[in-house]
Amino acid sequence: TGSGVRAADAAGIPVFTFDIQMEDPEVQKLVTYHVGSDNYQGGRLAGESMMKVTGDNGKVGIITLPEANSCKKRVDGFKDYLKENNSKLEIVIELNGKGDRVKGAEVTADMLTAHGDLVGIFGINDPCALGAWASVKEAGKLDQVTIIGFDGSPDGKVGVFEKQLYDTPMQFPRQMATKTVENFLKYVAGEPFEALEFMPCEHYFFADAEKDPNRTQF
Repeated sequence: TGSGVRAADAAGIPVFTFDIQMEDPEVQKLVTYHVGSDNYQGGRLAGESMMKVTGDNGKVGIITLPEANSCKKRVDGFKDYLKENNSKLEIVIELNGKGDRVKGAEVTADMLTAHGDLVGIFGINDPCALGAWASVKEAGKLDQVTIIGFDGSPDGKVGVFEKQLYDTPMQFPRQMATKTVENFLKYVAGEPFEALEFMPCEHYFFADAEKDPNRTQF
């Protein structure tokens, strides 16, 4: 939390964070090192996939999580990619899925009620996206609606393998953890390091899942 970072800084204790960045820029300045995913770039990957799989035609919905800055960046990246590439896709509805599979299913049902002709849904994380799949299946629209997740979590990767999700732009938590430890050791040794790093995400398609023996792991 911001108060925790401020307290640590006041006590002369270094703070190392990964994945979730401090949203307050003044607090972030007090963080010794942060590494996270490039969520904006990952959102662009999701936009690229949505344009490709839909033939860049039709109406799409987004399951959001506006409380989380990382998820807002994913949505921004998705929208910007469509805009910059003159996409013909129309974003007709955005609902907050609370980052949760059950809530993701609920808001997807609402989306399909309001817009029965949706061709795609982007969920800002894999739980939301997999919840969306359940509702799309229940509505009998699996042949009509393509779902894209985000995270590259074990459940998401299995979802891609089982063709529930078309893509789940991957994050790399193991590498982020490794970088955090490496830079902590540099800090202790008095060696220089970049205070802020963002790791690019990567597509994860069915072809990737097919050849991935570790798809059930992070």
